[in-house]
This record gives sequence, C-alpha cells and structure tokens, in this order.
Amino acid sequence: MTTTTDKTTIDRVAITGAEGRWFDRVAAVLFKEDTWFDGNNHISRVTGSQWFHQCLYFTAGGSWVLHRWSNYQNEPETYQLIELSEAIVWLIENRCFPAEVLQLPEKIQSEIATILRSLEV
Repeated sequence: MTTTTDKTTIDRVAITGAEGRWFDRVAAVLFKEDTWFDGNNHISRVTGSQWFHQCLYFTAGGSWVLHRWSNYQNEPETYQLIELSEAIVWLIENRCFPAEVLQLPEKIQSEIATILRSLEV
C-alpha cells in the first residue's frame, strides 16, 4: 500500500506472518539478486532458478527483510524477517560486497565486517 503525505511517499509492505508488522520499502536499502546467463535464461545466483527470485532489504528500522517471489502462477510472495548472519550469507552469495554494503550505516558495516572475519576459512 502506497501512501503519499505532504512531502514523502510511504510504501508499506506487510511482513509475512508477523501480525501487523511492516516496513517502508521507499526508505529501505534494496539489494537485488545477482543473476547469470546460462545461454537461454537469466538464473538467480541465490535460488539457482530462472523461476524463483529473492531480494533483500535493510529497513529504516534496522531490520533485514528477505523478499521471495516466483514467476509461477499461484506461488505466494513473501517478506520474511531474517537475522544479520543470514543476511550476510545472502549478500555473499549475491556478490554484494563491498560497494553495495557501503550504503548501510557505519555501525552495521562494522558488524558485517566482524561476522565476515569469523566466516573466513
């Protein structure tokens, strides 16, 4: 639902299964899925499918929201709250480092850097 006030636009998106919780898509930072071309179709790097897709939002309230959707009919579109550690794995799989992460607040960048160091083998 998009609402326009005097000076701003708010695009409220309900969090799936979170009983009334929502985020403003306009105010959130969007991370798009990475794709690769297999010679016939663009394949989502994170889902491995041409039909199933994901993107990630970092909300103005500091939460991570994973958006899932499909090109198939009757497949539900979902918005799920996820933890920072899950978001980092998603960002790595979608090759969102480092440029895209620089859009985030410095505190979050620092937390991401700490977790990244712990994931390195």
